[in-house]
Amino acid sequence: MEYFFTNIKESISNFFGLNYEDENKLNLSPLEKSLIECKLIRDKTKHYITKLEKESIESKNKAKEYLKNNKIERAKFELKRKKMYDIQISKSEKQLFIISQKIIEIEKTQIDSEVLKILESSNEILIKLKNEVSVEKWEIIGDEMEQIKMEQDEVINFFNKNNLNYEDNRDIDKEIENMLNEEKEMNENKINFNDINNENIVELPDANKNEIVIDDNVKENNLNKEKKILIN
Repeated sequence: MEYFFTNIKESISNFFGLNYEDENKLNLSPLEKSLIECKLIRDKTKHYITKLEKESIESKNKAKEYLKNNKIERAKFELKRKKMYDIQISKSEKQLFIISQKIIEIEKTQIDSEVLKILESSNEILIKLKNEVSVEKWEIIGDEMEQIKMEQDEVINFFNKNNLNYEDNRDIDKEIENMLNEEKEMNENKINFNDINNENIVELPDANKNEIVIDDNVKENNLNKEKKILIN
């Protein structure tokens, strides 16, 4: 299995379709590189186990054929070869289990790291929000709420002392309805008043300020005056 660990960088580059010298373009973190390496070894180990299992089956079938042909020694040899393959399969499966466990650990670490980053970012946001909501603002809100409660308690106590039902809102609802109707009527009257004013407006034509109309008599008088001045 040692040869599986010799060309990891080249395998990663091939995995992403890059040349060996372009490996820096991957821009992977050490954790990501480790995860990819483990997965590449895992896949190669699975392929290796499949190959060994195929060869083990072939050796067993050959041993059967040799036995049919009464070639005992050749059958024994093929069974020993099968045993060799089975031992290699067993070792590879143990290695595969270790690699699979390592992948699980790396992926869990990766998730934990991402969760930690999210928590740190959330904490920063919470700290910023807490700074924005100062103690003074909370005190102001608290004072307003306390004032509202005191006013409400005063009204409730008055109702209780006078044997009135605080929860009976029939007359209040009626008054609110009347107020809404009054507001609606005022708005309607306002709209009607605007419509009437708009109807009474008469549009006048625009006067052309650049044109000054002079009466013919005025023109004639002005000419006579000019003549007298010239004569004199």
